[in-house]
Amino acid sequence: MPRLEIIQTDDYLVEGWKRYRRAKHGAGATRMVKIVLGAVLLLLIWMLVVVRAYVAMGLASIFLLLLVFSQSIDAFLLVRRCRKSPFRGDAFVIQIGPTGLSGKSPKSDTTVDWSAYTSARCFNDGFLLLQPPANYTWLPTHSITEGTADEIDHLLQAHISNYQKV
Repeated sequence: MPRLEIIQTDDYLVEGWKRYRRAKHGAGATRMVKIVLGAVLLLLIWMLVVVRAYVAMGLASIFLLLLVFSQSIDAFLLVRRCRKSPFRGDAFVIQIGPTGLSGKSPKSDTTVDWSAYTSARCFNDGFLLLQPPANYTWLPTHSITEGTADEIDHLLQAHISNYQKV
């Protein structure tokens, strides 16, 4: 049975969150909307400079900056929210077997059956297991202490019907 040891740090949380956002349906559409909206705001800023409407240009510039840095702002807010978690800094030992995942830390002991996961995504550096509506489990490959990434890959393919390589 593959085994992973994960320490819940800020970096771990942000990496899992990034993979979750990338795996969500509509992530490409969101990116396109941001690009189009950014182009429209740039055009608007240019037109406001031409007509010397500097206050409106400043407001449009602020919206553009918020649009550009929205993912960084979201990551900052995520880390800030999770700093109060009682599990922050704990080492989780996760075992993956034919019945599901079992995790143990100094403060918790949990088991999740495969039927709780609706889909899974395989990235170059780990696996993302998705539970509806917005829960996920990030399993980075560098945290594998026993077994291999191929073993995890085979277990996920065997037990989760909606499995994709990203």
